[in-house]
Amino acid sequence: MIQAFPTFSTERLTFGPIGYQDVHHIFQLFSDPDTMKFDGGQTMSTLDEAQEFIQFYSVFRPEFPILRWAIRDKETGTFYGTGGFYKMDLKNEKAELGGEILKNHWNKGIATEAIKGMLAFGFEGANLNRITALVSPKNSAAQALIKKSGFTYEGCLRQWERWGTEWMDLTIYSLLKKEWQK
Repeated sequence: MIQAFPTFSTERLTFGPIGYQDVHHIFQLFSDPDTMKFDGGQTMSTLDEAQEFIQFYSVFRPEFPILRWAIRDKETGTFYGTGGFYKMDLKNEKAELGGEILKNHWNKGIATEAIKGMLAFGFEGANLNRITALVSPKNSAAQALIKKSGFTYEGCLRQWERWGTEWMDLTIYSLLKKEWQK
């Protein structure tokens, strides 16, 4: 059982709590229409929204299990983005994976390494058996990343979420612990 906010690292990245020192990075990340067009479509419009985001995600609450890390460069501390697990169901050992990387850090292998690290934490540290990812069918980069990370396509969830005034389809992928261990 996870009791406190866990931290870990990979070869190039660290994963730790989002802090108030990140407010401008969080705002930059979530106010960018290019970043958010495949992640709910809504953008932040004020620093107050970024502060509320940080307040919500900076601690782990066992009664509301969500883990969202600040992803940083291991050597310089440069903020790259956020990622983590949502809809965590520790009783049934499953969670949904998600995240965002600042646009100026796209195509540098950061998301690939971040997913690899989060999967290792999920299967080993949180003892999950199943991790899912919901991806917009229009987001070809995320689709390729999820497939490269070993996930299996399960299907299309038709009109799964409302993004603004539109209903959006999302494709669902999953990775099981036994598949990840191979």
